[in-house]
Amino acid sequence: MESTLERLYTLASYTLKQLWGTGSYSKTTATSLELDPSRVYDEYNEATILRPKKRGAAQDIDPRSGDEIQLNESNVVAVKVELNHLFSDGFPRYLMDAPRQQTTLVRYGIQGTGNTIGSSFERMFYDECFRDYSQVSPVGTVQYAKGAPLQLAFKEQLNGVLAPFAPDHLVHANSILGAADVPTMDRFALVSAFSAGDWALAAPTAEGQSGANVGGSLVVAQGLQQGQFIPRSGFRFGPSNTINGQEPVNGGVSEAITAIAADTSVFFDGDEAVPTLLGAVQFTMAALNPNLAVGQIARLGPDNAPATAYGVILRLDSGSNSVYLVPYNHKGQKLVAAKLTLADRFSVPSIPYVNTVHQREFLQFASRPLTPPAPGSGGIMASQVLPDYGVTVNFAIGGYIATKLQQPYVATLLCGCQPSDHRQAALLLSA
Repeated sequence: MESTLERLYTLASYTLKQLWGTGSYSKTTATSLELDPSRVYDEYNEATILRPKKRGAAQDIDPRSGDEIQLNESNVVAVKVELNHLFSDGFPRYLMDAPRQQTTLVRYGIQGTGNTIGSSFERMFYDECFRDYSQVSPVGTVQYAKGAPLQLAFKEQLNGVLAPFAPDHLVHANSILGAADVPTMDRFALVSAFSAGDWALAAPTAEGQSGANVGGSLVVAQGLQQGQFIPRSGFRFGPSNTINGQEPVNGGVSEAITAIAADTSVFFDGDEAVPTLLGAVQFTMAALNPNLAVGQIARLGPDNAPATAYGVILRLDSGSNSVYLVPYNHKGQKLVAAKLTLADRFSVPSIPYVNTVHQREFLQFASRPLTPPAPGSGGIMASQVLPDYGVTVNFAIGGYIATKLQQPYVATLLCGCQPSDHRQAALLLSA
């Protein structure tokens, strides 16, 4: 007969399976970069230190000069992942119910807890690693290294309105990561369910024997579900229900730009031994809209015609009525100040979907088991781990509550995430 603890391990496994079945971002993380990988499961720390691989150029010295190799660590972006989320859900088991009814309740309860924890788990990655720019200091110089992506690509119609997601987006995204020397393996493109549908309509399909010989063609023809990936344009492509967009500021009405200048004193690349400029541009206007905020995506270009560029707002200076951002054209190429003119107008438009691409090393993740309840406390807990991904689910049964004739069942996930080198990811804007 199965013991209570064995049953808890089974329930934890079921919850983990349910959570994992519809996961997208959680399947694209890096968990092998901890200083001591054994800490992933054996210690109950509040944070873990990760060291992503070095980026940039190797030293080139004359082998006969006697010059010493410099073992500096300036181009390693150290990432500290705080375990600042405890996702939890559960249900009560009523002891007045018949045993068969209790079994049914537990089975359906696990499905619900797995789904709710999984949804919050997925949103954590999107919100904190792709759309959160709160780490950018509002004053002083900024060394931008680890953080949400700045690079982006987009496609607009002739009237200046964003076009639906199309194969062009993936082609440009592949170029963006390639230009930054991002490793070609383990690249992922996650898009909204509607963007995946638009892409499927635009992608060629083949059926029958021909379809069987075209990788992913039948999947496209039959539909692509969350948690599934197919190879496309150098990415493992799939949908995610956590992806959302941007609401317009001032109805998306554009403002005139009075001055454009290259930033030479505020924003620098943060992972090089010798600081290099990030490529930010300062845009000055007659007055700043009070609803502007860091992290919003701004459009630069004429009204009712294709945009010149888009960029993520990095700083607002009310004293000079200025906005700082790094502008990118539709292909994802960074534009210098000279490529923009006062004929371009500034706006924060409606963006239905901000889709993402990234390399696995960009998403740093850590999880821990909870400390089990003390003996005699009336509670018992079991934890289950996905070793290849480091996801740990805990399942506990609380003490019997005599006044309510019930016993609580609770599933939890203690975890945290951090973005690594921002150049390992990009945003894809679409309708």
